[in-house]
Amino acid sequence: GKKVKSFDQLILYLKSQEMVKEVSLKIKRNSQELEVKIIPEMKEGYNLFGKKTQVPFIGVKSTQEVVHQRHGFIESFVLAVEKVVDITTLTFVAIFKLFTGELPFSTLGGPITIGKMAGDTAKLGIYPLISFTGLLSINLGIINLLPLPMLDGGHLVIFGIEAIRGKPLSLKTQELILKIGLFIIIALSIAVFYNDILKLLSGWKLP
Repeated sequence: GKKVKSFDQLILYLKSQEMVKEVSLKIKRNSQELEVKIIPEMKEGYNLFGKKTQVPFIGVKSTQEVVHQRHGFIESFVLAVEKVVDITTLTFVAIFKLFTGELPFSTLGGPITIGKMAGDTAKLGIYPLISFTGLLSINLGIINLLPLPMLDGGHLVIFGIEAIRGKPLSLKTQELILKIGLFIIIALSIAVFYNDILKLLSGWKLP
């Protein structure tokens, strides 16, 4: 099993699993700590990456009450690093699933999707919005490191090739690589924008 520290972590864990036999919850009620074991029911839903599949439901939801916890500088730093590592790992897993075809391309969203998610998150308060902004920043940073021409990751690959060859690539080769990179970026932009339009036409409402 895996230990989680919050209800959000529990939901993310359940959505990332295709089969969960049992969930143990520790509940603090009236200064007493109780342990409850729940057997999830598999229902049709969406997993962590937006793919429609069978996901475990436990029939429990969180309250709207927000509890603020204070942490020291070192503990806050450690928690922040853990969060960044989790988000980075999930992003790489999603990218891998996209390339292998396990995750449909239709799950990707463009600027309209990002705007809607930002609007929905802003309604929940400033802290969720800050968290969403951090998530978006990490995702964009990782995407920028992909080995595609015109992105920083592509430039690093070119620098590596030139270092191995001991001389720079010809201008003609560099121009060809940049043209290919530009074509890929434009094609991806059109594709994700097309996904956004389909979502709007299917009744998806903006905030």
